[in-house]
Amino acid sequence: MTAGEVHDFSKWELWQDITQDELKQWKKQWKIFPQERYMVQLTSHTGAPIVDAKVQLVHKSKVLWEAKSDNTGKAELWLSLYEKADVNDNKLNILVEYQGEKYAINKVTEFHKGVNHLEINTACNLTDVIDIAFVVDATGSMKDEIDYLKSELGDIIQQIQNESLEQTVRLGSVFYKSFGDDYVTKKSDLSTNFSQTVEFIKGKRTGGGRSAEAVETALEVAVNELEWSEKATARLLFLVLDEPPANTDDIIQRIQVVNQQAAAKGVRIIPVACSGTDKSTEYLMRTLALSTNGTYVFLTDDSGIGLSHIKPTTDEFDVELFNDLLIRLVKQFTYLPECKEEAMAIQEDQPVETTSEPDPDVPNNTPLIEDDFQIKCYPNPSEGIVNLEIPKKIEELFVTDATGKILMR
Repeated sequence: MTAGEVHDFSKWELWQDITQDELKQWKKQWKIFPQERYMVQLTSHTGAPIVDAKVQLVHKSKVLWEAKSDNTGKAELWLSLYEKADVNDNKLNILVEYQGEKYAINKVTEFHKGVNHLEINTACNLTDVIDIAFVVDATGSMKDEIDYLKSELGDIIQQIQNESLEQTVRLGSVFYKSFGDDYVTKKSDLSTNFSQTVEFIKGKRTGGGRSAEAVETALEVAVNELEWSEKATARLLFLVLDEPPANTDDIIQRIQVVNQQAAAKGVRIIPVACSGTDKSTEYLMRTLALSTNGTYVFLTDDSGIGLSHIKPTTDEFDVELFNDLLIRLVKQFTYLPECKEEAMAIQEDQPVETTSEPDPDVPNNTPLIEDDFQIKCYPNPSEGIVNLEIPKKIEELFVTDATGKILMR
């Protein structure tokens, strides 16, 4: 199968534009408004990311939003996500709790004005636990794709197992249907026994779907009944579906509550939109991804599998093999630098050559690694193609954006 990704954090201004235009009507329908964003960057004194710290946006001792820092040390906090909050910006604080110690950022900045940074003087203490759950719609409307999905998910799990030999990976799954079907939800708890999850997924059949699909119930089971690790590098929840929950006030409230619970636990929701997804569902899924520091994935027509898939409202996207995309995301959301103080420290004597006005006729070669060789990157700066000259074979290369999000590996 083929798929694409829209990472709205990387296209923040575009997201704000389209939610005032093409997707505007769905904001009122789902009553979720991810606009007032506060990003926090936590690092140690050596520049290493502070992972899995509790981070809260607070107004006069009231917690407005809670999250956990990700593998890059970043946390996303939201103001007025569900309703307009009557707060004074000068009274906002960000509280951080890490390894039993508490810290505060008293001068808080909204994202469009900058990033809230906190440096914590602590030794390298990175966890190697990764929790991954697959929450899958098993109603009849998924019949054309479910068999392929089961096969692909089995292959993805095998690749995760092969690539994570030095990490503790726990897998789990929740399948769901509609109320009145043979079951509403069935779960397989998070476990290091990969075959348990594989067999659970392979044993499920599609059917039912006579009423609205129980998306909210499946999320409640996944977020609150699967035993997520207390400390983890990442907790990833892949939500595979093609239709939204019922659009009633009580279900919208349940979605809001479980969404907030996921963010507080550090569970990143990564929706996978299948054939039949409409714009209403797309908006809801992209907001769930944003509010939990996840990303939005969608299947495409390029593979010819399943019915027609709508294209997301965005400027452009790349088409990838579904397996490759999910594996890339797992790597992106779980990658950590080596836990060595000397490897994390920024070398003050490392030469870096930059210029604000590069000569268009002369490549601006910026040595990124000062070892026994240099990587040259030009043109620099650039808004288009970037050339990398690497004089010898290397194990891996990571390309990130300005906020630290990994774009390529």
